[in-house]
Amino acid sequence: MSDKISMEEKLKIAHQFILESPPGELNDVFNDLIVLLDIDDYKDLLPEFVKSFQEYNNANFIPVELPEQKTKAIISKFGMIDDEHYLDPRSGNSFAFDHFHQKVDDVQKLEIEESDETKLREAVDKEIQKYIGEHFPEGVNAVYYKEDKMTIIITANKYNPDNFWNGRWRSIYHVNTESNEVTGSIKSNVHYYEDGNVQLEWKKDTTFTLSKNKSNPTDYAKAIAKGIDDFERNAEISLKETYNNQADTVLKALRRALPITKQKMDWNQISYFKLGNELNPKSK
Repeated sequence: MSDKISMEEKLKIAHQFILESPPGELNDVFNDLIVLLDIDDYKDLLPEFVKSFQEYNNANFIPVELPEQKTKAIISKFGMIDDEHYLDPRSGNSFAFDHFHQKVDDVQKLEIEESDETKLREAVDKEIQKYIGEHFPEGVNAVYYKEDKMTIIITANKYNPDNFWNGRWRSIYHVNTESNEVTGSIKSNVHYYEDGNVQLEWKKDTTFTLSKNKSNPTDYAKAIAKGIDDFERNAEISLKETYNNQADTVLKALRRALPITKQKMDWNQISYFKLGNELNPKSK
């Protein structure tokens, strides 16, 4: 039996590597994969790579700039119109996105009739923008709403390759505007790669019920934003406490409490030996 891996199997492995790419390093991972796959011309395989890039971009809520628009749009499956086009709910624009080259094209204004649904979406979007402005300097959000199902996405990226680290924050919330129940989660990824390769992946889930109802869009939107703020604030505090306590728990468990002799080191005696050697060079 041949141990040679087929190109199909190689592409499956490459697909997983692409999906696991650290924040801001998708192109670096892809270029390394081309070398590992030993491919001179990947044009024939481009459709396969585009599928991987699309899945990565959708899952990681990649923010993109639209022409003549102050705020960014988000790439996610919740905004997909078809395989190539996405909706920016804030501006009401649709746009095509080239996942491989990371470029926006074919921006068009959609005709969206004003309704109670659009008013509620706009109210929530406004409050989430305020929240992001207070806590995420590089943050972007999008609010999608259809048939009593609202989805709120928050994403923030910080790329610092000069200092060998990149990071990404993603949070998503699903609001049932009939039951007023909210389910959501935070995902955070940080990659530090100076003289090593260390990655942090952290996830936190939540469920809470709103005390307001959608009959008053402004109050309802504020209640959603407050619920998100409370959850994310407490989650971040919990994460910080975990790392602060590591020195007394996890890191301490990695080292011996006593030397292999089972006796404490007498550092005073060690210093006496050192002093004696310095005073009596012949003893060296």
